[in-house]
Amino acid sequence: MSDSFKELTKASRIRIVLFICLILWALYCFIAYSIDLNGSGNLSDMYINTSDIKDVYVDGSDFTWAMRLWGIGLNGMISVVFFFLTIVLILAEAVFVLIPTLLLRSIGLNKKLILTVSEDELKITKTIYLASIVISLILGFAITGFIAIIPKIFLDITWILVSLIYVSGLKHALDKKNLIKLQELHESDPL
Repeated sequence: MSDSFKELTKASRIRIVLFICLILWALYCFIAYSIDLNGSGNLSDMYINTSDIKDVYVDGSDFTWAMRLWGIGLNGMISVVFFFLTIVLILAEAVFVLIPTLLLRSIGLNKKLILTVSEDELKITKTIYLASIVISLILGFAITGFIAIIPKIFLDITWILVSLIYVSGLKHALDKKNLIKLQELHESDPL
């Protein structure tokens, strides 16, 4: 792969380096938000233990059942707040990764630079992309443990799908380059 990297054009090398920076940014966001979820993932510490509520009397009437119901309601509200916090984190990660991805795709794969795309660049980019997915899964669970697994998977899927915008754009640019070369070859054919 090192020989194929040396054979790339300057624009291809710059795109690969920028893609690596984009992946590192996405991994940073994923790990940071996973750690944040890990801190708030211990919901059992926040919940009210309703079994501890015993013998609540007001003016001689037993209101234990009402206080337990109120505690259960508060526990439900804590779960809803955690759910919305997770959605906000997923949306924030999507926006933080989407903006640089769209910039890289629109500037790095514009009409002038489309002819610099090569098969080797696509292969290197896909390898980096797949390796970063594996690394993010390993780091996400190794650093934060197996707490809040489902939100972490959604966070991981978020940056993976957003980064896929660039990888699919690179594949599309390569197909377009091949089509342009085929048209030029067809036009130059005297038949």
